[in-house]
Amino acid sequence: MATEYGKRLTQARKHAKLTQAQLGKAVGVGQSAIGGLEKIGHGSAYTYQIATATGVSPAWLATGEGDMLGAEVRQPPRRHSIYGELLADYFDEMIPPGSVQQVRAFTIATEAIFDFVQQASPHNSPHAPGSAAKKRPG
Repeated sequence: MATEYGKRLTQARKHAKLTQAQLGKAVGVGQSAIGGLEKIGHGSAYTYQIATATGVSPAWLATGEGDMLGAEVRQPPRRHSIYGELLADYFDEMIPPGSVQQVRAFTIATEAIFDFVQQASPHNSPHAPGSAAKKRPG
């Protein structure tokens, strides 16, 4: 049976429309830690981070006192774009952390993003008044 803290945590997570794994990733713990807190938790050193990630009042999450959303209605923070989420998932799940392959893939992805941003910037257009397009040394 869930504890009172666990019930509030579950309510906060559902308010933010997050899975246990997503919430765990947002605060730097594993899915099993969030699951354990929801079942038998009486508090956590991560209460403030969990409250921030879910858009609820830290005081309410910790004690049950006050309104869940605090004085003003807050929305959960905006997560990264779908492209950022996909890239993060790729690095987290498809490539062993800390491996040479991960470093190489990260470098390639970073360079591709840098090149895209440089090309998309109006200041780098050869047609922009008073500016010459600059290429990164390759």
